[in-house]
Amino acid sequence: MIGYQASRNGELKSQLQNRAQQNNHIVNQLHTVTNAWRRSGASRSRSKEFKKLIYAVKNIAQHDKNIRDVRNLGSKQVVSFYKRHDNLGFSTKMKYFYELRRLFDQLGKSSPPRPKI
Repeated sequence: MIGYQASRNGELKSQLQNRAQQNNHIVNQLHTVTNAWRRSGASRSRSKEFKKLIYAVKNIAQHDKNIRDVRNLGSKQVVSFYKRHDNLGFSTKMKYFYELRRLFDQLGKSSPPRPKI
């Protein structure tokens, strides 16, 4: 029984490490895609906006195992993000929408869906 728990803990640890590496990969991709945008404008506000974008994309990747690349994001994942964060206020959801829309524009995709009231 102890051997099983040790192997199970080892598996869980390796899974967590893989997820952490995947999240770092996604964050690196975000840095690459949004480099020009982040360098222009007010640095403090860009930093806050970029942190919101990182949070949203990491959350989407955490809940959808098929997201291994930023370019795999789609409307379905954005809608599920809004549903998971139903407790947020409308203005906060709109801030996330603006950041995701900016990312979709950078990727050459059509705009993501707006959150519902």
